[in-house]
Amino acid sequence: MIEFMCQAIEASFAEAEVTRRSLCELPLLWRSRAKFRAGSAAERTIEVLISSPILSAGELAKLLKIPFESASKALMTLAARGVVKERTGVSRQRKLVQKAVQIT
Repeated sequence: MIEFMCQAIEASFAEAEVTRRSLCELPLLWRSRAKFRAGSAAERTIEVLISSPILSAGELAKLLKIPFESASKALMTLAARGVVKERTGVSRQRKLVQKAVQIT
């Protein structure tokens, strides 16, 4: 039983390390999809998506301390580049999710 538990812990740790590495590589992948102006809302949003993979323009505006319109434009820019996808199907109170999350 102890041997089995140790193997399970080792396997879990190995999988967590693969996941961590993959998450760390996402910003590089997203930045490779387009040139973002340094310091732009879209460029800054890329880092936010790691810790907040599901968010609305209002939430992003608060996190980045930018106007709602700028946050909305940043999310639409990232959606056009295939980084995030709108998941609610409504025009108001939209939630966008980073595509790597794949919530169904």
